[in-house]
Amino acid sequence: MREIHSKLLHLAKHRCLPYVLGLPRFAEHVSQLTVLLVGSVATGLCHNDSDIDISVLCESDVYDLIAAETAWHEGRPTESEIDGTQLHYYAETFERVESQIRSLNDVSLYVYGSGVVLHDPKNQYARHFAWLIDEAELVRKERLEGKLDMLIRRSRGLEQALCDPDIIVLARMTLELVTRASKIAALLDSIPFDPRKRLFETALSGSMGRRIEPLLRDMVSAIGDLGSSDGRESSAGTRVRSTTAQVVDALCGEAARQQLRVGLDAPDRRQLEE
Repeated sequence: MREIHSKLLHLAKHRCLPYVLGLPRFAEHVSQLTVLLVGSVATGLCHNDSDIDISVLCESDVYDLIAAETAWHEGRPTESEIDGTQLHYYAETFERVESQIRSLNDVSLYVYGSGVVLHDPKNQYARHFAWLIDEAELVRKERLEGKLDMLIRRSRGLEQALCDPDIIVLARMTLELVTRASKIAALLDSIPFDPRKRLFETALSGSMGRRIEPLLRDMVSAIGDLGSSDGRESSAGTRVRSTTAQVVDALCGEAARQQLRVGLDAPDRRQLEE
């Protein structure tokens, strides 16, 4: 893994970066651009088939000049190939990224919190995001308290749904709870996670994650029995109810141990979408 990471990191710095900066749409604005390596190569969670992902950050006026005829605003990067490795690159404005981070968007916090600066002649990245480093513990606290509160509220909703079971509704709610619990475990263990892929693998790699992983797996396995008609439904409902309660209790206990609030007066609306 280290050898692969070293190889891809070298490729990103010495081949992909010059390629991107030399493109006609970027060449005239090089001094105004911050280039970040993001994704699995930035975090070290890469493998032989990993892509190299590069984010180009700039002010809004520069973005308007360089983004013409791209699909970046739709979240679709431009693709190329460098020395047999797939390169994805896109541009984004400092303003939008900072807004997403302040709204506690999981994807943006992962991407830009773990990004590796490849090019930043005006030190723009530090100027825009120094607060994120300074307030890292506060951001973690806000994310944890909001997500934990939403987990508690949604677990109560599952309890009500189990009274009049609908397999689709129950499956969706159970998977939502597993997702929320995985993210909370990662935050309690201070482990960065990408909510878009390999969440279960990465988020549960810490001590709290390992503690609740068997319970989450049991919740997932019970979904298939929730809609059965041969007597297994009642047993599956009991399993889901019991394991959900155990997961919530374990996460609440660790949060309280870390001196975090368990239960908010009102839901943090930034945590409504998962």
